[in-house]
Amino acid sequence: MLRVVGPGSPWPWLLVVAGFVALVPFARVELAHPEPLVDLRVLGAPGQWPVQATAFLFGVSVLGAQIPLSTFARTDPAVTGYGLGASAGRVSIIIGGYVLSLALGALLLHVVGRRTGTRAAMVGAAVLVGVGYLLFLPFHDTLAQTMTNMVIAGLGSGALVAGLPTAAAAAAPPTHTGLTTGMTNTTKTIGGAFASSVFAIALASTGSVDAEATAHASLSGYLTVWAICGGTALVAALFLAVVRPRGGPLSGMPELPMPPVGA
Repeated sequence: MLRVVGPGSPWPWLLVVAGFVALVPFARVELAHPEPLVDLRVLGAPGQWPVQATAFLFGVSVLGAQIPLSTFARTDPAVTGYGLGASAGRVSIIIGGYVLSLALGALLLHVVGRRTGTRAAMVGAAVLVGVGYLLFLPFHDTLAQTMTNMVIAGLGSGALVAGLPTAAAAAAPPTHTGLTTGMTNTTKTIGGAFASSVFAIALASTGSVDAEATAHASLSGYLTVWAICGGTALVAALFLAVVRPRGGPLSGMPELPMPPVGA
């Protein structure tokens, strides 16, 4: 609704409020049930919620920023004053480099995690994502700058894609590993859904998503997208670094074994 009618209409905000209100009876039912579908007590435990919050914030960049990146790369700087004017082939090079850096980041998590510990490795990965996107603010004029930024963000993103489900499972009781690993994907998707709506508004050159908007977004819209992606990643790193689990069955994250990727 936010994308269709824009932020000036009350309907998207009423739906958001209704969604939050609907969480109240849902939480009551889940907390009262002896075998809840979503165990909120486990998800809210000190060792678990930072992982889930990281997944939500990570979804903003990994699921929300790819289309803006592609449109920015295809934008002709002779027309708009920004963009790379890249052909489809050049855009595929950017995407290919990003995908390769994702794979490399996932592989490196196994190596770095054994040396530094899982917490430090995941904090470092979140910082890389933040740095990669924040570098777009001053450096976005050439293909080389864009590739460098995306590779840095991709290394961190790959490590988080590989590490978040495992970290969630390690910080959960043995009976709840399926719930917690699945919820990392759920919260990541929710984060991406929020981001896609916010980014659609940021990139609409008139501040609206109606049909009267011009064909090209403003550069400030893209800067907003990258700033949000970088900022949310750094907040995720802060969550992982500061919040310490307190003993018990949910405190396995610091001692998380690092299985081979794909195991």
